[in-house]
Parts: sequence; C-alpha cells; structure tokens
Amino acid sequence: MDGSFLQRSELAHLWDEVVFTDTSFPVARRRGTTRDAALFGGLEHAENAFDNRYHAACRRYLAETDPAARATVVVGNDDVDHPVLHRIGDLRRPQ
Repeated sequence: MDGSFLQRSELAHLWDEVVFTDTSFPVARRRGTTRDAALFGGLEHAENAFDNRYHAACRRYLAETDPAARATVVVGNDDVDHPVLHRIGDLRRPQ
C-alpha cells in the first residue's frame, strides 16, 4: 500500500511494516510545484496549493501522528539519486 496519511490512528493497526519516506518541505515543494504547475494553471497557483493545502495538511499529520517514529524503516529522500537509510527496525518492538 502506498499513500499519504496512512499511519493515522484508525489505520495504523493494519500494517505489519511501514516505510516512511522523509522529504524536507522545501524539496517536496519544489518537486511538487514543478510537477503540478500546468495542472494548477501556473507555478504561483501550484505554490499556493502546496503552501496552504498540501503542506498545511502534512504539517498537521506529522505533528499529530509522528509517522517517522512509528515506521519500521525511515528513508531520507531529498536526493532521489542517493536515498539515505535513517533507520531500519521498529523501535517499539524487540528485534
């Protein structure tokens, strides 16, 4: 299963393993606005959507859920050509 916001409390019990792909907000904004500019009718509209909708929702999710702490694997994805393994293993369960 792949998607955003999948570690919400009502869904978290469904997953045996969780990989959290961590991308900083500036990098995600740059990638997303570049990708979606035409869809939103221009770069400025895409930036507005990311700032006020997508990233606002993501900041709330991160604050309420702390998905990186709950994931069994955490991968840094700021550089897609060189991902960084931050953690493997669930800190909540003994190995």
